[in-house]
Amino acid sequence: MDQTPLPTQPAGPVKTWVPAARSQSGLIVVAALVGLGGGLASFVFFRLIQVFAALGGCLAPLGLWRFPLYGAVGGLVVGPMIYFWAREAKGHVAASSIPASISGP
Repeated sequence: MDQTPLPTQPAGPVKTWVPAARSQSGLIVVAALVGLGGGLASFVFFRLIQVFAALGGCLAPLGLWRFPLYGAVGGLVVGPMIYFWAREAKGHVAASSIPASISGP
């Protein structure tokens, strides 16, 4: 097995995107911030799952009518997200991913 040492400096676009990543200590700080951000995001996601599970329990008296309501609310949430943050994701996702996988990145 090859025992080549790991690089101590970030390579490629990381140096230009994150000025703090130009040194090893700066790279450690950036890695810690990314880890904290990921942990916070997972905590928020977990709490949102609990909130929506509780809301689903409140909608139980609607019977089977609650399932179309879930889809409608999901569309109302995802629609503005696509419009404002991911305009390239319009249309059917699978149909747009096929040409992208053929042509490459």
